[in-house]
Amino acid sequence: RATLNDAYVAFAQDQRVDFIGDVAHDVMDRATSDRLGRPARIAKVLGQAAREGHLILAFTRPEEEQLAVKLGVAGKVPAVSSDSLFVTTQNMSANKIDYYLRRHLTYAVRLDPGDGVARLNGRVDVTLDNSAPDSGLPAQVIGPGAAGLVAGENRTFASVYTPLKLTAATFGGTQQQLDPMTELGRNVYAALLSVPARTSRTLSVDVTGTARLDQDGRYTLDLFRQPGITPDDVTITIRVPPGWRLVDGQGFKASGGRQASAHLQLDQTTRLRV
Repeated sequence: RATLNDAYVAFAQDQRVDFIGDVAHDVMDRATSDRLGRPARIAKVLGQAAREGHLILAFTRPEEEQLAVKLGVAGKVPAVSSDSLFVTTQNMSANKIDYYLRRHLTYAVRLDPGDGVARLNGRVDVTLDNSAPDSGLPAQVIGPGAAGLVAGENRTFASVYTPLKLTAATFGGTQQQLDPMTELGRNVYAALLSVPARTSRTLSVDVTGTARLDQDGRYTLDLFRQPGITPDDVTITIRVPPGWRLVDGQGFKASGGRQASAHLQLDQTTRLRV
């Protein structure tokens, strides 16, 4: 809170730059000179920060970089194994308003299983909740920081990464054109979206395609986390047609019926299976 929000209210530009620099120098000085305690304790604390994406390590030596990848601290997004979902938002408002952005993700999937593969139809709902006020804070926090914007408005470049193909999209209940791209071995569907102060807007994306099933008939969903102030609130529902049952789940509540569900706070990249 001090570095990402309060400093912009308390200090003028030059003072804030000095303050952030002092914080960074102090952290690095202590990390490289103080006695930090038992290695196991260090690994536990820093390991949690790495899993949540707040600590990423990169190395110029290939063997060291390979170790960072193996330990999961390189920020690498793995290849698609079955199905995956990765949502990112990038602040385009020329201010610090994304401090007030909260995201709620819902993924509703209908699976039609076959021999080693399932046909899939799904809907991804990305609700962007902008709790920022439209007054009472400096312009460098809530804007307007760019032409055409008003104070408190959050303009964000939202991207949905999926191995599936887009069939339709809406934003705030109105048809929305998304730009199709490919990155990280996935399809990416993106748009520049605007959410006024103290309001929520939902981007809904319909997708279709196939997902590989393992030899036990398991469907796997990998949820990747974009590091942020708070974890995404995520709800997943899986449905299968008559004649099929969901009998077991990793992260899902599956009781032998035709529907399984999961609700979680996405504080780290997570694999769900059913």
